[in-house]
Formats: sequence, structure tokens, C-alpha cells
Amino acid sequence: MQKSLIIVLAVCLLSVHAFVKRDAPAAAAAAEANTNYLEDIQKQLGALSKQVGDKLKETFDPEEIKKGLNDAVNSIGKALEEVKAKSEATKKE
Repeated sequence: MQKSLIIVLAVCLLSVHAFVKRDAPAAAAAAEANTNYLEDIQKQLGALSKQVGDKLKETFDPEEIKKGLNDAVNSIGKALEEVKAKSEATKKE
């Protein structure tokens, strides 16, 4: 009885060992595929962050903001001068 139990356990152990050994390369390949997948995601996120940074630099360019503010101040100044000129013209009449 004990000898047959030892033989059955040995056969089971060999079967499990063969099964695990058969799946081991597939697991290694899957781990490598996951690593490549993560590297691809990291590269994509890096490229996306660079694009966003470039767009933010274009949007918030200090020279463009300064130019826009100067243009706005100049147009407001011109409008005030026109209103002042019209009010003086109406006072003279």
C-alpha cells in the first residue's frame, strides 16, 4: 500500500513538474510582453507631456501676452481720445 502511494505521488509530481515547465516559457514571454507594453505606454505619455508642454509655452508666451495687452491698452486709449474729441466738439456747438 505504501509503495503504490509513493509511486502515485511520484507520477503526480512528475506530471505537475512537466506542466509547470511547459507553461514557464509562456509566462516569461508574457512578462516580457507586459514590460514592452509598459515601456510603450511610458514613451507615449512622455511624447504627450512634451506636446502639452509645447502648447502651453505657445499659449502663455510672455511676449505674446505683452503684445496683446499693449494692443488692448492702445485701442482703449484711442477709444477714450475719440470720446473726448466728440465731447469737446459737442461742447463747442
